[in-house]
Amino acid sequence: MRLSAVAISIAGIVTTVVMATRTVIRKNVAATSKFAKAIADVIKKLSPILAPLGKLLGQLIMLGAKCLNFMVNNLGLLVMFIVWLLYDSVKGKFTRR
Repeated sequence: MRLSAVAISIAGIVTTVVMATRTVIRKNVAATSKFAKAIADVIKKLSPILAPLGKLLGQLIMLGAKCLNFMVNNLGLLVMFIVWLLYDSVKGKFTRR
């Protein structure tokens, strides 16, 4: 008699915990769904602004790649320019007075 009462009590506790967990999970799913919908709405509203910014960013990256390609192809000119700048900046420091 006592064993069945303990089993019924444990079953009741487990059922209560499972149902409470299920309720919490359902509420969290609903909140997550609302959050995802809100984020999607914000992105949808910002898409006319974000699309040109993305295009501009892509163009800037392409320009940087072209500039880097130019510098690599003309590395000798770049080195001569840097040496000329260094010489010009220090030529007055080593002259005799």
